[in-house]
Amino acid sequence: DNVCHTFRFHTQKNIPFIEQFSKIAAKTKSTNQSQDRSTLKSKAEQLSNKKRTLEETDENSSQILKKSNTDQYSRVNLVLNLKQLITGNYPCPIYNQFKNFKQIKSSYKPITSSSRIFALDVETFSDMMNNRQVPYWISIVDEELNCIYQTLIKPNESQYMDTYQPRREQVIETVPNISEKSLEEVHEDFKILFDDDLILAGHSIENDLKYLQIYHPYIIDTSIIFNVTGTRLEKTSLQKLYAIFFGRLIQKTRLEHDPTEDARATMELVQLKLSKNIEFGDWFLGGVDQLKVLGNYDSLQLDENIQECQTFLAQTKFGLQEDFFKRIKHQNKALVIEQALNNTKTSLPTIEVNSNRQVFKTSIEKLSTHEFLWLQFYVSLNDDQSFAKITKYIKKIYKSLREDSILIGIFSDQDDFGRCFVRIKDDEKLSPLIIDGKEYPYDLKLVKTT
Repeated sequence: DNVCHTFRFHTQKNIPFIEQFSKIAAKTKSTNQSQDRSTLKSKAEQLSNKKRTLEETDENSSQILKKSNTDQYSRVNLVLNLKQLITGNYPCPIYNQFKNFKQIKSSYKPITSSSRIFALDVETFSDMMNNRQVPYWISIVDEELNCIYQTLIKPNESQYMDTYQPRREQVIETVPNISEKSLEEVHEDFKILFDDDLILAGHSIENDLKYLQIYHPYIIDTSIIFNVTGTRLEKTSLQKLYAIFFGRLIQKTRLEHDPTEDARATMELVQLKLSKNIEFGDWFLGGVDQLKVLGNYDSLQLDENIQECQTFLAQTKFGLQEDFFKRIKHQNKALVIEQALNNTKTSLPTIEVNSNRQVFKTSIEKLSTHEFLWLQFYVSLNDDQSFAKITKYIKKIYKSLREDSILIGIFSDQDDFGRCFVRIKDDEKLSPLIIDGKEYPYDLKLVKTT
């Protein structure tokens, strides 16, 4: 403890640790999972007589989703706060870059649990010369999943007409009676359509607002309220989220996305979240362990053609849990050194050896040619002699590491928790900075002034 950073981690019995490590990013942070599950079960039982089944527009798909018609907590809790809007680069009037954007309402009322939600989606095409997206098709759905507004957006600039026209014709084939308006006319429609306390929902909706050049203060973003990656900055696509939570594929029948389909999917995700609890579907709040889908073919229940599902899974690298080893495979400088045949294989090259000494010798040989090494030692904590040898091997390996290396040691356990220690090679040569008797961290950047 005096030389390393240490922490505990959750372990699972009867599962090879190399498999647990490869999926470790998706482990829940909840500290009382049994209580969470019982609470969810209790709520589900209370609401069993209030369930309703959503209608499917696709005749070939079955009705698999049932959810509560009543919010289990205030929808206000899902609305992004000002800090989230600013850091997420959502259009705000305090930004000069959005100074020409339109404020739809002259004033707004405070939102409440009874404020209406509309889900919005916009389709665009690219203007590569000016590095911008041009909107050409918009849809808005209400909480009954009815499309209450849909129109083509005719560009004001003549240079976009050649790109717009074929898309217009393609949309009209699908939606024959669709209207066609300018962006200014769409803004005027919003003034009539939007309440003073309307909540707008969307998936990465900051982009839709930029395409439409509007502000709106009350936003729910499904790419924020759902997180299955374990990384806040890494958002999951709408298509993947819908497949995870509803077991169906969207965006699979047309070359262009249908904004009505996307808006409905967004609304269904918002309603599903409201019918559960605030933690549901969010890895950071401990809500991913509530899911039955774990991102593999055996447990994934998709109500679709099996070949389509397999293609989808392969193309999108589907899964709540990302394979750590696949992520570093592209370096072509990663290697696993293990002592026992393991049914769970990683995607990395593997060398099998027959002793701890062979693990040590092989790792020393490979250090200069590999960026990442996974070493498998066998040690009994009750065997002092064996433990001393392993400690000696680790110290020699550490000495052989280059200066910018990180050494991570993991002790898996048959109980609920294992142990991990981390040491950065740079730590030993960096000492605190002392100025006028006061100690500062070594990574403090000082600028010399005259």
